[in-house]
Amino acid sequence: MDTLGTAQGRTMSDAPAWQLTRLLDGYLVSQLLYVAAELGVADLLAHGSGPGEEIARLVGADAAVLTRVLRGLASEGVLEERDGRFGLSPIGHCLVGLSGAVPPGADAYLLSRVLHDWHDADAARILATCRRAMAGDARLLIVDALLPEDARDHPAAIRMDLHMHILFGARERTEADFRRLLGRAGFRVHGVHVTGSPAGLAVIEARPAQPGVANEVTSSVSSRTP
Repeated sequence: MDTLGTAQGRTMSDAPAWQLTRLLDGYLVSQLLYVAAELGVADLLAHGSGPGEEIARLVGADAAVLTRVLRGLASEGVLEERDGRFGLSPIGHCLVGLSGAVPPGADAYLLSRVLHDWHDADAARILATCRRAMAGDARLLIVDALLPEDARDHPAAIRMDLHMHILFGARERTEADFRRLLGRAGFRVHGVHVTGSPAGLAVIEARPAQPGVANEVTSSVSSRTP
């Protein structure tokens, strides 16, 4: 007799209802990855595997809670768990360096849909890390939604702002918010280019601020440049 898991030769993981459940649970994986990046777990495991208790001690986390996070990441293939020890999988190696320095000397740096994942203090820290890596003529390009003055202008951006707040304690930002954030991190806004995306996306171009140069640009509707 066929069951939900084996009907018509399909495994349970192939069933549409199971696939929908996996999509709904996607935010859990995002949270696990967030914790790993915030604590620098991948950077630590790049030097070798270890038990959950030892990893927790080195990153300053609760051993029982972090071990559950590590097992969750192992279940998704981000980590490998063998004999009570956790190590990086090929996917996990992609996390190495996310909590560390940015490679120096590039002409341009891109943060696409990154800053909206973080509250202001962490976003400022990310920007400051980029600033330290950048030469005076380098550019920083930020792709993110701009919150409109009137919520009806870009309802998708408003909904995403609520998602970011509920899931991560983070936020979308107005153009003025980005200016303040970039100014504190040592940048000058050089241009704000509105894309016309239904999501309200814009490309904000910033450059390292020079002493005595104000963080100001003139504005137009579709493309704002000095």
